[in-house]
Amino acid sequence: MRYDVPIYDPYKDPGENYFHPSNEAAQYLVYIRQIYSDIVRLGEILSGISDMYGKKLIAKYIVVEWLSMDKYIQKLSNLILSGRVEYPVDDTSRQELQSLYKRYKSARRQKLPSFQKIRNKIAAHREPLPLVITAEIWDSLDIPSIEQLLSPVPPLFNFMKGLNIYRWTKTEKNENGHKIMAFVQPLIIDREKNA
Repeated sequence: MRYDVPIYDPYKDPGENYFHPSNEAAQYLVYIRQIYSDIVRLGEILSGISDMYGKKLIAKYIVVEWLSMDKYIQKLSNLILSGRVEYPVDDTSRQELQSLYKRYKSARRQKLPSFQKIRNKIAAHREPLPLVITAEIWDSLDIPSIEQLLSPVPPLFNFMKGLNIYRWTKTEKNENGHKIMAFVQPLIIDREKNA
């Protein structure tokens, strides 16, 4: 069994015998990673564009992706903070996550209504609005505020991915062609017994 293979990614790494998330927390973690990766790529494209229309056009799609990612950041954070994960999270880690998530929510609170309006009215969904209203929403698209909103994501994500709460599985065939399955689960240490 090979353990030096990446996590399955249907967009970039769809190789055979890769690890797949096998609990709710791992699934959310993978979704966040995939969406943030797309946002980073859109940001690279954005930085190479010189005209304002092109910049705003790409920024509009970053907003759509951010709103998708936001849903999974909330789900994973709440799953961990509520204690509903299958594996224990110590108090120190929970407090650190709470602090990082609070910073994220503070940034989120400021822009969420305007981002939802951008997505719902002129991006993923295009409502038949008076052109003056469409222009006002378009003009409200502020690229620096998008960057500001994204800044708390990497520390929060990096902290969450370091928690020992994710379960993974993979299957492969051995040299005889028989299918074998590997399960990778968090290591649970009974601190009372090992003290």
